[in-house]
Amino acid sequence: MPLNDPHRTTVRERLRPVIGDDSALEALMSQLPATDGDALATKDFVRAEIHAATVRTLAIMITAMIALNGITVGVLSTMIANVK
Repeated sequence: MPLNDPHRTTVRERLRPVIGDDSALEALMSQLPATDGDALATKDFVRAEIHAATVRTLAIMITAMIALNGITVGVLSTMIANVK
């Protein structure tokens, strides 16, 4: 589970008397994952997220268009059948 800065500080301060050696403590702390908020979004990540959102939106739009097309054909077929 990622730790935010206040939690990391608390863990570091509580372990300092137990471990003693600052380099060993820092080595241990480096193994604890930081929060996801610490990582900046890269251009490639943002582009990939925008692309994924665009693909999902297009899929929804295409599905809606196909459904509406089917409804339109059904309505027109019924109207034509009733004209005869």
